Amino acid sequence: MKHTPGPWTVKVYKAHKTNKPQYEIESKTGLPICVVCDVSKQPVKANANLIAAAPELLQACLCALADLEGLREEGLFDDSFGKPPQIETIEELEDAIKKAKGKL
Repeated sequence: MKHTPGPWTVKVYKAHKTNKPQYEIESKTGLPICVVCDVSKQPVKANANLIAAAPELLQACLCALADLEGLREEGLFDDSFGKPPQIETIEELEDAIKKAKGKL
């Protein structure tokens, strides 16, 4: 599953009926990705910013995972006290990447 390439940006508009801010996430070509509206007490601006950061966050997760897997292959994790904490981080990154790619 592929997503629209980043970067994505947030544009603020006023909703027609409520006059409340609504946040449109746009691709780098200006095409809309989604709209986050204030229909409840949700932190809509924060949610819109998080959604807009998704492509960069996914790329950062992929890079961090590759770096940690490289360190593991070189035997640089201390497993003398059981499962190294880096292994848990690898598993969390793998789960986040699967979720982002629609594989969870």
